[in-house]
Amino acid sequence: MAATTQESTTAVTLLLLACYCCLLAASSADADAIADLARSLARPPPSWTAGGDVCSSFKGISCSSSSGRVTAIDLAGMGLAGTLPTSLSSLTALESLQLAGNALSGMVPPGLGEIPSLRNISLSGNYLQGPVPRFAAGVATDDVFAGNGFCPGQCDAQVTILLQVAEGFGYPLSLARSWRGNDPCRWYRVFCYKSGDVAMILLYDANLSGTISPAIAHLTQLRRLELSNNSLAGEIPESLTTLPNLELLDVSNNMLTGQLPKFNASVRVLSDGNRFGDEPPPSSRSVIL
Repeated sequence: MAATTQESTTAVTLLLLACYCCLLAASSADADAIADLARSLARPPPSWTAGGDVCSSFKGISCSSSSGRVTAIDLAGMGLAGTLPTSLSSLTALESLQLAGNALSGMVPPGLGEIPSLRNISLSGNYLQGPVPRFAAGVATDDVFAGNGFCPGQCDAQVTILLQVAEGFGYPLSLARSWRGNDPCRWYRVFCYKSGDVAMILLYDANLSGTISPAIAHLTQLRRLELSNNSLAGEIPESLTTLPNLELLDVSNNMLTGQLPKFNASVRVLSDGNRFGDEPPPSSRSVIL
């Protein structure tokens, strides 16, 4: 009998230890997600300092006193710019997300709609783009859509491609203010044929950074791509050489590295003022698929 009692006590102890370890792991994942959010914001709150405790010193973050999990994020109207990282979906104890009235751009991570504990979300008054975010029936979404640039219905194929291009640039606000809705022919510095196919992207002198997305190769009717006088890094995607109608590629005066791809003789390529032949840093080698 004594042995049975001891075994039961040991089993309970191990179960409690396992639960405690799970809570520690979950809390650590929450901290990682908040760190990702801080890196994704152009101007995170001043209290969000490296090494600070997410639950006690980060303004706008509320946590459960029992589990240490993040339960609420309230950063509404704080003048924030930047994007929302996909890792926010790992905040599986999150109940409220308040981000309205900022200058956030890019797409809403689909995983946000799968957080089981989420009950209230506010995203209005930003520059969010892409597909309309979907949430569970129990989530209050009255303050999600106003002022954002979501596609009405399914995003046009060219819209999807151009948003991948914007992702390579880090979804800059200069584009997000215009690259909204479902008609790319009305977008800033995007020009189309009468057929509606994108013919020219003229983003020279646009204060762009980031990388050139290989997704551009899917705009098969593209005739001119002008990206000169920016701060673009990384390599020119080899896939751009497959554009069948390309006549002009101007990437002069950037910080591009690697090797200049070989384009057809019919393509005029302007590339002076870059760092071709240099080894690109690891951070600029990532590509958007």
